[in-house]
Amino acid sequence: QTTVKDGVKAATATVTGDKDGATNHVDASSITMDPDFMKTHPGATPSSLPDTGWYTWVWQITPDMQDANMKQYLSTDYDWSDNVLEAETTQHVRNMQPTIKSSVSDAYKNDQSKVTGADGVERPAVQIGSQAASDRTDVVYLEKGSVIRDKVTLGVSDVNGDGRTDTADWLHTKDGQGEGRETEDNQITLTVNGAIYGGMTREQAEQAQKDTAAGKTVELPKQAVKLATATFTTNKAGDYLISSSDEDKPVAQWKAEDGVDLTNLPSGYATFVFDIANRDQDTESQTGIEPSDDYPFAKDVHEAPFTADETVMFRLTPKLDSTVSSKEVKAGETTIDKLVVVKTNEKDVWPTYPETNVTEGETAKSTPLSLDFHGVLYKVSDDPSSAIEQTDTVPDNAVKVHETDIKDVTGFGTYTTDSFTLTEPGTYAWHWTMTPSLTGDQNHNPLAALAWRQLTHGRVQHAFGLASEIVRVRKPETPRCEVSTRSQGEVTLENGRADLHDELLLRNCEQAAKAEFELWKQANGDQSGDVLITVTGTVDAKDGVHSPTVTVHETGTYYWREKVYDQTGRLVSYGDARKPNETVTVREKQLASTGTGVLPAVMAGMLLAGLGAAFALRNRRRA
Repeated sequence: QTTVKDGVKAATATVTGDKDGATNHVDASSITMDPDFMKTHPGATPSSLPDTGWYTWVWQITPDMQDANMKQYLSTDYDWSDNVLEAETTQHVRNMQPTIKSSVSDAYKNDQSKVTGADGVERPAVQIGSQAASDRTDVVYLEKGSVIRDKVTLGVSDVNGDGRTDTADWLHTKDGQGEGRETEDNQITLTVNGAIYGGMTREQAEQAQKDTAAGKTVELPKQAVKLATATFTTNKAGDYLISSSDEDKPVAQWKAEDGVDLTNLPSGYATFVFDIANRDQDTESQTGIEPSDDYPFAKDVHEAPFTADETVMFRLTPKLDSTVSSKEVKAGETTIDKLVVVKTNEKDVWPTYPETNVTEGETAKSTPLSLDFHGVLYKVSDDPSSAIEQTDTVPDNAVKVHETDIKDVTGFGTYTTDSFTLTEPGTYAWHWTMTPSLTGDQNHNPLAALAWRQLTHGRVQHAFGLASEIVRVRKPETPRCEVSTRSQGEVTLENGRADLHDELLLRNCEQAAKAEFELWKQANGDQSGDVLITVTGTVDAKDGVHSPTVTVHETGTYYWREKVYDQTGRLVSYGDARKPNETVTVREKQLASTGTGVLPAVMAGMLLAGLGAAFALRNRRRA
């Protein structure tokens, strides 16, 4: 049987009674901690006992406790004790109170990563906000794609009141329970959960920071997006780094929520939140006691959103798309380009900054960040059908032919250029680059500095050679040289001969210089039996010019085929065979029929008169 001799005296109390059935209540004010117990448990009080284990009240009555009047009624050997009774015994479960403080600026203070801007200048990819910059938000500014970090400092409260925090303020595993057995090695292991919420505006972040600092309850805005979580366990106080990169050798890595890409988090403000809750602890296997509302911790630890030094801002990094008004135009026509400034994440927030400085307690009007974009139209090839390879940079052979700017872009959307006339055939491509004025002066122009810090310091452009950005300018359409001839149609064979000639017809044939004519006799059947009669000499190729005359002596069907040459002797056109408009039929002369009466006599007279005229004409020419 357990007796009082098996325990250590922790405290004493004295009560009195002057009649049977008297009842006394012992409270903290009437309990005195034992001096020997206090030597080994400094800071212990009746309401905050230091050890987990079994405590019991043991009541005694001895003569030495009594006053002189009562003492005479007890024998000198009277010694009554209720010893260890179950009704007077309780298991005291001591709890602990962890503390947590986190600092995102400490997590990034040694970051040396750089980013190259549109002007070719390298700048830090991480910037820690400061009062010197008149930054109303205590923020670390990050480029999209940066490593996500936070540093957590875990500690405990001085629950035993000895003025220091040490292993006596922790709970211990089963192996560490009991007098003198509590060490750091057998402190219970705590589970710490962290989360990051993003997609919030500057105004929301500023107000939340003010409210948190004032002790007000802060709730996350509805638009806040849970981006990632992290969990780690430890049984030691100290600093712990949580990072998205295993190269940092963190105690835990940020794990993206479903559908979230840690390299493309929403632009805008985000906050880290850490919790150490009773329900998340594994104490049953460590101490034998299940977690409850006040065990193992007196109360849960919940870090409020936007606690000081727990805010980051992912800089705006817009994506550029663009589309030309026409993918193919004629020389002399105009082109218009449409620049599209789009989100890289559907939850991206367009940054704002205060319009003016204001006195404390006032709210400045917000102004959206204003961006400029520079577009260049390059000629890549003289060939309108040339292929363009898509590249990250403008190729060396691209020739700049036109430049334009789109200024004061204050939101996502589509912006149109002025028209530009393309005069030369070839293949062209637009290329756009964001050209912000990264001149924020933190000492003299704090508002410009705040605007600047919210915008990526890296180069923003689209790839060169995007299919949507290629314009092909066709060469001027040169009219096709059209060549044909006009034959005599039908000719009579007289005196065994017929003189044939052809007329050359040209249209849009400025290059034509010389022409020659072939005369063919058409055979029955297909073209294979046709016979080339002759090839004339060349003549100057002009519309309406006649071929040299060719005399034939047989009836039949003939056709012309013309050949046209340019100044260099190159054949420009060769006419087709058997074309109706180039065909001539040679027929026998029809003889007059005989008869009597006036008509034949008149016709004969006309014939003789005609012959006479013909002879006379011929004689005059000879003269």
